[in-house]
Amino acid sequence: MSGHDPLFFENLLVKFLYTNEDVRDRVMPFLTTDVFEDKTNVDIVNHVMAFDEKYDKFPTVKESKLSMNNKEMYEQLVYNVGIDTSEYENEFLFEEIEGFLKSKLVWNLSVDIAQNVSNNTLDASADMPDKLRDAYAFSFDTTVGLNMFNEEERLYDFFHEKKYVVPTGLKDFDKMIDGGFHDKSLSLFLAECVTKDTKIKIRIKKKK
Repeated sequence: MSGHDPLFFENLLVKFLYTNEDVRDRVMPFLTTDVFEDKTNVDIVNHVMAFDEKYDKFPTVKESKLSMNNKEMYEQLVYNVGIDTSEYENEFLFEEIEGFLKSKLVWNLSVDIAQNVSNNTLDASADMPDKLRDAYAFSFDTTVGLNMFNEEERLYDFFHEKKYVVPTGLKDFDKMIDGGFHDKSLSLFLAECVTKDTKIKIRIKKKK
């Protein structure tokens, strides 16, 4: 992370919470006042969480202006939202904010673990490994996984293209299953017990 004052990233995070829906959706599940050091930013976050709980939506700047009773808090919000980021690429800023937020989440969890050890209440840290894993995994990257809408044709070709066939070595049997076992496919065999005198009829369907 760069040498900027951590307060810069706090202010920037507040800005993007109000102005960038993608960032907001990623941050909200992790949003706590523990991430912020500045008291006014803490007040803003408390306001945001209370508003979201009451109205089930994130407040706009105007809605915050009407519902904030603290002039200093509103002035800080206006300052944060007005931060000029035009000299930076959004990708760079998101990486910096991501690093800041991730380090704060991990640090806060580490402090909690240390306190539990010190207070001899280690059982209270039972879920900490999962929380730490989530903190380390936090990312603004939305490219993880498959885009089923944009990649539909490519995915169809991938799952239906059969490049590799593993023959069984049994000539008639391989003929029945089109040469052998195919990759990206599931082979299922049904059979029943028969005697040596049982007549078996085999139907072979030739591929057109």
